[in-house]
Amino acid sequence: MEFRILGPLEVFENGRRLDVGGAKQRALLAILLLHANEVVSTDRLIDALWEDDAPETGRKALQVYVSQLRKTLGKERIATRSPGYRLQVEPDELDLSRVQRLLDNGQAAEALALWRGPALADFSYERFAHGEITRLEDLRLACLEERIVDDLGCGRHAAVVGELEALVREHPLRERLRAQLMLALYRSGRQAEALEAYQHAREALVEELGIEPGRSLRELQQGILRQDPALDVDVTVEQQPEIPPQAIGAPDASQPRAEGRAERKTVTVVHVHIAVAADRGNRPDPEVARRVLSRAFGEVTSAVEAHGGTIESTAGDALTSVFGLPFVHEDDTLRAVRAASEIQRRLAELDEAARLEVRIGVSTGPVVTGGNPAGVQLRATGEPLTVTARLAREGAPGDASIDEATSKSAQAAERERGRFASPMVGRERERRRLNDAFEQAVGDGSCQLFTVLGAAGVGKSRLVQELLEDISERALVARGRCLPYGEGITFWPLLEAFKDVAELDDSAPVEENRARLVELIEDEAADPELVAQRVLEIVGMAEARAVVEENFDSVRLFLEALGRRRALIVVFDDVHWAESTFLDLVEHLADWSRGASILLLCMARPELLEVRPGWAGGKLNATTVLLEPLSDVECRELVSNLVGQDGVAGRLELRIADASEGNPLFVEEMVSMLIDDGLLVREEGRWAMVGDLAAVPFRRRSMLSSPRDSITSVTASEQCSSVRPSKASCSIENRSRSSQARIGDRSCRRSSAR
Repeated sequence: MEFRILGPLEVFENGRRLDVGGAKQRALLAILLLHANEVVSTDRLIDALWEDDAPETGRKALQVYVSQLRKTLGKERIATRSPGYRLQVEPDELDLSRVQRLLDNGQAAEALALWRGPALADFSYERFAHGEITRLEDLRLACLEERIVDDLGCGRHAAVVGELEALVREHPLRERLRAQLMLALYRSGRQAEALEAYQHAREALVEELGIEPGRSLRELQQGILRQDPALDVDVTVEQQPEIPPQAIGAPDASQPRAEGRAERKTVTVVHVHIAVAADRGNRPDPEVARRVLSRAFGEVTSAVEAHGGTIESTAGDALTSVFGLPFVHEDDTLRAVRAASEIQRRLAELDEAARLEVRIGVSTGPVVTGGNPAGVQLRATGEPLTVTARLAREGAPGDASIDEATSKSAQAAERERGRFASPMVGRERERRRLNDAFEQAVGDGSCQLFTVLGAAGVGKSRLVQELLEDISERALVARGRCLPYGEGITFWPLLEAFKDVAELDDSAPVEENRARLVELIEDEAADPELVAQRVLEIVGMAEARAVVEENFDSVRLFLEALGRRRALIVVFDDVHWAESTFLDLVEHLADWSRGASILLLCMARPELLEVRPGWAGGKLNATTVLLEPLSDVECRELVSNLVGQDGVAGRLELRIADASEGNPLFVEEMVSMLIDDGLLVREEGRWAMVGDLAAVPFRRRSMLSSPRDSITSVTASEQCSSVRPSKASCSIENRSRSSQARIGDRSCRRSSAR
């Protein structure tokens, strides 16, 4: 188990985050973690939890909180010891303990990497946390200073100047940072600036505290004046520090490990810079500034995580988050833009909002992440990480600046999701049949095979999404997509599905991935180790030893084990592209799965029946539905849903209904075309037509008129969306006036949309 307090409070067990309850319960755990392996008295806990307003039932409520924590963490974790409770934490289970050990061992960079934001970020207004937050911030600064010592020692003096300047502004009275800045400037050939930095340090100390700089700072100034050779470092070329193995769970060097693999992914990066403005011209009090920033960082972290992003780094008064790591989603850009908007809203609602100067930058593009050939995990690297910081730096307070790639990608994602803003039209009967199949799987404990056939854009994904949203609390969902071409793609959709439910990692050792699978099925499968091994073999994450038929059975046993724990829905998309062997596997699962609630949900174009004419034929547990085009009445209803019942709806309905030939995706494309061309605009909350509708050449997109011509992969789509030229700032509402750019953007977007 892993306990994290260097940021928002988190508890992980075998890589999965545990829900530790509400505010009081979380505060109780934080207090016990701050005094790990020590007895904390009941009176002290009550005082900390309720401060000066403890209820008469406080002791009983405390017992309830302890009982709930025991259910989550394990009964043996929290022991009752007079006069209170003791939380048992093993060595290295607490991130704070790891930091102290790493710092003692001279591994400051690894220690610093364990911070995920301001320590105890969710308790910044709790009295019990105030002193601890200050102590932990001092510890973080100590780690930072030691890491800078290492950087200076290996010749990275020029690279740390900017960071040190920011740190000195944030901590103007910390003499060690002042000294490091002076030394970095001096070694970078900026002697005059180094001496000027000393004068700034002296002025700050005299003005604030009425004291002269300490002896070490004065001696450093004299050394710079003398150009003392002892200040030079014996490094002729500035070097990058060696990146060590991950501090948490680093494998024993004596054990074999899988070779790390670097991955190229298209992600969206959000950089948030927060400054506390001066009060009537006076520099803000450092403690006040820290409390304000702590709360602001907590709000930013919450907004990022709520939209599926991850915190990449924090430095001084800036926080960088990434959308698309460790897993890429089709709407990562849209998530990032919405997160930026929510960050603005959250920070504007803070009591201290008037004192905050918030600048946000958002950039989309390719990064490289993963391991180097030696198997060492590296952070993400790439242009978006630098562009987004520049956008934030150049923006005005209160602005969120996004580059052109982000704007175009977000527009594409917004349109891709646009149909979902309208209620589903014309699919009530198919929706009932799909729901009946799920209910039968749950009620009978059986496996049901349900296939949705239909042309591109006819609404297969929407139909499935409606079901998944309705039963999200009742079922575990695993999703995979068949690819049209490539090497080793036979079981690709199975690999994606297993990654979905087990968070398998391509760069992790086989043993680690096998352990993740075993954890999911160990209570349900007779031989979970063997089943997990065979599953890894069939998806290509372990060397194959068994014949394909034996692996088929292992996949079935794995899915049955999952389906006995909780209803399981396995969604396979683009099954018309599936290899014959994969189709054999799906039918094997449908024929032989027993005693588990499993819905195998396949989406395909009608070409599937050309490849496998007898698909699902003769199976009592199989259902196939064909989505027909919408009727003219249904098309007009969809147009009304998209643009409103009044205004322009009547003028558009007949034209679009006739041109779309009943395809809901074409309906949306035509509405989007009118928006792009400036013929359909938003005025006073309503859509209005500008220009002559009769002159608009409505036509079906050539990219969708021939399904076989649109064959491409998600990776290609990502690459296409990532090569947009940068732009300092643009709004997601801005529309490109270039017809060529618009059509190209649609081709990228729709290539992966079925």
